[in-house]
Amino acid sequence: MQGNPLSAFFSGLGSLGANIGSFLQPTLQNLGLIRSKASQNIVSPIPKPTRAPPKWGESGDPRITYSFLTGTPTPTQRPNPSPMGSDLGQILLPTDKGVIRPPRNIENAIFDVFGPTNQATEAASVLLHPLSMGLLRPTRGENQGFITDQRADKPNQDGSIDRGLFRINSNTFADFMRRKPEVLMANGIYSYDDMLDPLLNTRMAKIIQEEQGWGAWVAAPQELLQ
Repeated sequence: MQGNPLSAFFSGLGSLGANIGSFLQPTLQNLGLIRSKASQNIVSPIPKPTRAPPKWGESGDPRITYSFLTGTPTPTQRPNPSPMGSDLGQILLPTDKGVIRPPRNIENAIFDVFGPTNQATEAASVLLHPLSMGLLRPTRGENQGFITDQRADKPNQDGSIDRGLFRINSNTFADFMRRKPEVLMANGIYSYDDMLDPLLNTRMAKIIQEEQGWGAWVAAPQELLQ
């Protein structure tokens, strides 16, 4: 049977096209217009960095937290932590037994909170001072041993408790949490148990002092009560 000339023509054209393609392939690869088969199968050994999504209460930025007032992700500034391992200043307290310097962590907490308003020494003297007449009786201070844990938790006659470094009263705390929750939370204070932390306790003392003055502490030195 005689072959079809048209079929033979297209068959030859196909072979010619394949030969031209083989000839041009290296040139096109060098120009970056096509990729070789081998390069198409190569996977980069360095994976793209992935970042875990932030947990609730975090935004990925350590300076930002989320509002606990509404439960919505509204960014609010978190108070900067104080460098509790280094000296922020020195407090020297006169007492009946000579001059005393508070423990460094207590001293730093007081300077961190009351230092910007130049009240660090006044605040520390609320805790320890020479014998003087307080609001109710002679006293040497609210917390002469700078006790910060629950050893000093003692009930008052009304059933309330004074807790922590500045002896924050439980009823006073509840009142401020009811009236000014946003102020307390902006300072990292969320519950009465936070009063066992010296820095948070001192922040709470500052909030109370700004509203009520030093008279909020019945054992403050006489000169601060005048």
